[in-house]
Order: sequence, then structure tokens, then C-alpha cells
Amino acid sequence: MRDRALAARTVHLSQRLHRAVTVTRGATLLGQGRGERWIFAALLLLLVWLPLPWGSNRQGAEAFFGIMAGGLCLVYLVLQALRPAVRNFQPGDYFWPLLLWGLWLCWIYFQTLPLSLATLQVWAPTLAATYADVFGGNLGEARWPISLLPERTRDALSLSLAYFSLYVLVLGLARDRDRLRTLGQALVISALAQAVYGALMTISGFEYGFFEKKTAYLGLATGTFVNRNHLAGYLELGAAMAIGLILADLQAARLDTWKKRLLALLNFLFSTRLRIRVFLAIIVVGLVLTRSRGGNSAFFTALIVLGPVYLFVKERKLFLKSAVLFLSLLVVDIFIFSNWYGLEKLVTRFEQTNVETEARTYAFAAYPGLIEKYSTTGSGMGTFAAVFGKDQPTDAVGYYDHAHNDYAEFLIEAGVPGFLLLALLTGLSVVHAVRVILRRNDRLRIGICFAFLMATMELAIHSLTDFNLQIPANAATYIAMMAMAGACSQNSRRRRRTAADAGKTSEAAVDVADPGTNAKVEL
Repeated sequence: MRDRALAARTVHLSQRLHRAVTVTRGATLLGQGRGERWIFAALLLLLVWLPLPWGSNRQGAEAFFGIMAGGLCLVYLVLQALRPAVRNFQPGDYFWPLLLWGLWLCWIYFQTLPLSLATLQVWAPTLAATYADVFGGNLGEARWPISLLPERTRDALSLSLAYFSLYVLVLGLARDRDRLRTLGQALVISALAQAVYGALMTISGFEYGFFEKKTAYLGLATGTFVNRNHLAGYLELGAAMAIGLILADLQAARLDTWKKRLLALLNFLFSTRLRIRVFLAIIVVGLVLTRSRGGNSAFFTALIVLGPVYLFVKERKLFLKSAVLFLSLLVVDIFIFSNWYGLEKLVTRFEQTNVETEARTYAFAAYPGLIEKYSTTGSGMGTFAAVFGKDQPTDAVGYYDHAHNDYAEFLIEAGVPGFLLLALLTGLSVVHAVRVILRRNDRLRIGICFAFLMATMELAIHSLTDFNLQIPANAATYIAMMAMAGACSQNSRRRRRTAADAGKTSEAAVDVADPGTNAKVEL
């Protein structure tokens, strides 16, 4: 009898303690939640804004991006610091990616530091020889940076800080299903708007970009980007996210009666999945209207390669539905929509491609020598145009502000060490995404990670012939998708830690109720 009374008293006190803790945490979360909601809304608007002013590939647009991303990140981190009891961003959960980000930022900063001639001869002998030739060997005690254009490299550092701020924001804010889905839908809608705008400008002959009449790529979809290839790169990312969201909404159901089949059909007709599917078709039409060989090749190659792999590795219960989805993407998008909106012209452009007469091919011939020359430290971020201008082949006619090959440009500007940091960061994120797909059962997070893998493969292919990662809108969108995948992969660890903390709270409640009892009470 005494034991029962003691147990009842213990449970009662434990429940009171649990309610008090819940009320306190709820009040704190309410204050923090309002601030986070505003920050998250501003983040969505920023991501939708980035492609509008010519892909943010203008100095003023880059500065605005840096101010907004950095400011939002600072406010978010301050909110986290002021309320440690409900802190949801734990840097320890993302130690390795944050470390690689930090090393990348330090590497760019190192390129701007003034160094002595002796140090330069060790770290960058090519640059030391260049300085000696320019100044006739009379360098004296002067100090020189690794970067040939320190101001441009500092601008690149500011842009990288903006990317890092965006990465941290998405990691912290997109931690639950609702925000993950909302963020993914925002990226899809932004890509849809670009596809519709680009198609309307092309079909109508109005030919406007961002409040300015186009002077280049007339008759081709460019959206609010300068270059059609960059619109294609942005649409690739939006299409990948759309496919991920469609996969997230697939459901297993037994349709053994006509009534169930009819209800399933009605549910599909009014579902978000159908809307996203229509959006995807329009995005693909916009992609074809760019007539970008690299963009279209990257999208359909990623779809053809990753689609079957995903089917056989992950989809067992929904194999048929997933197979129909991927097949419909290929059949409908290619042979129906695209055939009416420029597929034949795109195929003709592929057939007329002559590698030997492509101007960029002559430029590619100079890259191996430049990579070897600046392999140890790079020439400095943002210096490709100056470096290439000195060694530009005579056959490569025109001005090259970028390499038309992201791999070559990063190797020349950042050197092998900087390139490896970026490769490790991307590879680590890919491994996280694969682990989520293999180990988790949450379809939304699996779909988000599939979208990131598809986006990675698309840009990996497209970067061979273009410079999408040098365009802030495209790079920021990819980094946001990378952070979304990172948040998915860390979610299970966070839940385990939360469960452990809850267990400790329950044990503490028992001790408060009666320090001398050994009774086990579950709340």
C-alpha cells in the first residue's frame, strides 16, 4: 500500500515538473519562433530574388546578396545565443562541412596577405618570378600578395562569406518537414517563373531581360539572366528539386476496388504532386528553349542515370509508381512538350557542333599550362581574366572573363589546395545525401537528398563547358540545396539527442520526487 502511494506521488510530481518545463520551453520557443519565421520568410524572398537582376552577376546585386545573407545569418545566430535552452543549430552536428567552409574562407584570405619575396618563392615561385620580371628584380623589402588582383580576391572573399551565411541559415532554419517542403517549393516556383518569362519573351519576340531590352541571344530563352546557359543551369536545379518533391509525395496504397481507384484518381488530380508535375513540364520546356547543349545534356543524363539507380536501390514498395514517374518524365517531356518547343532545333545544334571550330576549344588548350603554373596557391580568386589574357591563344578570339569550365577556373584561381577543399565539401555532402536515402524512411527527406544528388550530377556535367558556379544565383541555389541535404542527414542524430535529454529529465523528476526511491517511472 505504501509503495503504491509512493509511486502515485512520484508520478504526480514528475508530471507537474514536466508541465512546468514544457510551459517554459513553449514560451521561449514562441518568442524565438516569431523571429525565426521572419528570418525564414526573408530567406525565401532572397532566394527568389537572386536570379532576377541578371542572375545577381552584377557588383551591386552581389553586394546586396552579401548584406542580406550576412545580416540574416547574424540575426539568426544572435537569437540562438540568447536562448541556449532551445538552441536548434548545433555546430557540432555539422563539424566537418563547417570546418571545410572555414578552411576555404581562410584560403581565400591567405591569397590577399602581403608576403615577402622569400615566402613567395616557396609558396608561389611562378608569381615570385613574375614580380621579379615586372620590377626588374629590385623588390627590396617589399611584400606582395599571392593574388595578382587583391581587390578582386577580396570581392570573391565577400561573396564566399555570403554563400557561407546562406549555408548556415538553411542548415538552421530548414530543420523540419514544413520548412524543407516550403523551401523546396520556393525554388521550384522561382525556376517556373524564369521558364515562363523566358518562353514568353522568346515566343512573343518582345525580348526583354531584367527591365532592359536584350542585345544578345535573341530568339533564345534567357529569362532574367544574361546567358542562356546560365538560365539552363538554374532550370536544371529547379527541375531536380521538382522531381525530389514529386518522389516525396508518392504513396503506397492497395487499389483493389473501383471506388478506391476513383478516389485515388481524384486525390491525384487535386494533389500538390500534380501541380509540381505540371510545373516540371513547363520548366523542361524552358530548358529546351534555351537550346543549351550543356544544360539539356546535363539534365537528361542525370535523370537517365540516377533515376534507375534510385529505383533499384530504394524503391521496392513503390517500384511501379516510381518507374512510371521517371518514364513519363522522359516520354512526355521529350517527345510531346519539347518537340513543339524547339527540340528539333536543339538536335540540329548538336549535329552542327564542330569541336575543332568551337572558339572555346582553343581557349581550353591554354588551361593545362595555367593550371600547372598556379597549382600550388592559385592566381587569386577572381583573377582568371587577367591571367588568361597574358597567355590567350591567338585562335581564341574575344574576351574571356571566365573559363567556360568551372573545374579549370577553380584550379587556376584557387590552386590545387583550394580545389580540393571544394571537392571535399561537395563529396561529404553527397555521402550524407546517399546515407539519408539508404537509411531513412522519411520520403520528404529522401526526395530532397535525391534532388541534391541530381543537381550535383547536372552541374558536374554542365561545368565541363560552362561557368554556372561563377553566377551567384546558380551557386547560391546549389548551396541552399546542399544545406537542405545536410539538415536532413543530421536530423536523426538530433532526435536521438533530444530523446536522451528527455530521458535525463524524467530521471531527474524521479529524484526530485523522492531521492531515496529506486522506482522507475515513465512519463
